[in-house]
Amino acid sequence: SISEIRGNLEPCAGDTVNFVVEFSGVDLFDWTFPSDWFVLGNSNTSSIQFIVGTESGSVTVRGRDACGDSTTVLTASVTPIIPPELFISEDNGNLVSGITSGFFQWLFNGVLIAGANDPTYHPTVSGIYQLHLTTFTSGCETFSNEIDYLVTATKNADQGRLLIYPNPASEILYIKYSDGKSIPQGSTISLINMDGKIVLSVLSGSDNLYVHGVPAGVYTVRIENKNEVLLKKIMIE
Repeated sequence: SISEIRGNLEPCAGDTVNFVVEFSGVDLFDWTFPSDWFVLGNSNTSSIQFIVGTESGSVTVRGRDACGDSTTVLTASVTPIIPPELFISEDNGNLVSGITSGFFQWLFNGVLIAGANDPTYHPTVSGIYQLHLTTFTSGCETFSNEIDYLVTATKNADQGRLLIYPNPASEILYIKYSDGKSIPQGSTISLINMDGKIVLSVLSGSDNLYVHGVPAGVYTVRIENKNEVLLKKIMIE
């Protein structure tokens, strides 16, 4: 006899899951499952391992003994959860996720970037970037497309065009053009740490950027408007 088939009835598509059945006096097991699920290993035992597909349906099992006698068939209805398609793109020097809700982790050349857990990332080094997403509700995971990002002279404009002081700073930064002119109103002023994470981002309405409470370290100030993108390294103490 067989009883109590157990397994995840709402697995994430692409995950590996196990189904197990309790049994007594059974020698062979006949399992059925949705057509796009893939079996790993031996399917004639009391436990079976699948790579989950996208099709809903049933996982069933029937037991047989050496004499050919069969048990009743047990059925478990399964409904895979399909993770959302995740696409990232480049937008004015930033990498941007098409999805804004979930747990995010950026990767650089296949390696996790510490602290890079926002849907937007500012790369400062050339290489291959990708985003990993874990959904809030189901915990399903998915990876985005890869972007081979190239830092160019245009994206990293001449630091000499910006005058930023004091440097090092602890409370406030004064930001102007090197000729003394103010940054155009409506420009986006961002403070980016060495991991490429934006820690501050404001629209310019004055020549000041308050940095009180920002952890000590080396940062890049990024000024962006419709005419240009300017970068300059500064230090917070």
